[in-house]
Amino acid sequence: MVSINENKDFTLVGQCLSGSESAWMEFYSRFERLVRMVVRRRLHNSEDATEDVVHDVFITLISALKNYNSSYSLQNFVCTIVERVCVDRYRFSNASKRNAETHSLDDENSGVVYQVMKSSNQPCQEEALILAQEAEIVRRALRLLGMKCRELLKLRYYDEAPYSKIAELTGITENTLTVQTSRCIRELRNIHRNLVQSGYK
Repeated sequence: MVSINENKDFTLVGQCLSGSESAWMEFYSRFERLVRMVVRRRLHNSEDATEDVVHDVFITLISALKNYNSSYSLQNFVCTIVERVCVDRYRFSNASKRNAETHSLDDENSGVVYQVMKSSNQPCQEEALILAQEAEIVRRALRLLGMKCRELLKLRYYDEAPYSKIAELTGITENTLTVQTSRCIRELRNIHRNLVQSGYK
């Protein structure tokens, strides 16, 4: 039986491939942190170099998503692409020493993706665990945030309501909501930082 999450993943991928800007924004927002984490762990690059590789990953995903098979989790698929891009980058950076030809994932051989995925039933589990821990910290930070900020951020980012809709619900102008949202995010970041520095206690 196909799970709800698998259906949502398949729908999101389809929307991305159809050129939906909002779908791509959702996709990027969902996986950007994971992609960055894997790149840093695999290549140990500087921040600028990491940004370049993260950019390459999402550029690669634009075409690689056509090979996505919904029998795999979308997170695992993304992790596989990150691994391939990191391998390509490593090969490229050492080409002068090894005189090896680098291979791009962005070819027509979709089987490459599945062969890599089949080699591991649970790729990126370490990264997934770290993300789960991070999510728990964020949940704690949200509980410490003021009620008004919690409700506003829930409407904006969990319910994905546009400012126009939130304005209708709250009677607050869109400009004011924008300012309030920015302030709430700053407060959340400060609480999050304090939790991390205190060991999440």
